[in-house]
Amino acid sequence: MKTYAIKYVELGERHAEKMAKRWALDVQNNIHTKKYKELPEDEIIRQSLKFYQHFSKMFLDEKIKENTSLRNEINRLRSIIKKNQVLN
Repeated sequence: MKTYAIKYVELGERHAEKMAKRWALDVQNNIHTKKYKELPEDEIIRQSLKFYQHFSKMFLDEKIKENTSLRNEINRLRSIIKKNQVLN
């Protein structure tokens, strides 16, 4: 079973860019994720691309909390959304 899971994770990382672009379109057009309409598409793609490229780290011995660059990116995107809300 682990072999299939590893192959699935590798497949996701290999096709990260394609999946990120598709996710960006979906999240911008979903009525439940309205905040993403306010963000530029390239920002959303970059956010999801990072997630897919680093997906395997969730299954390693490293703790996710140690990965501060991803947390910093999420906080940066949140501040952009807040700034856009103030401007509107």
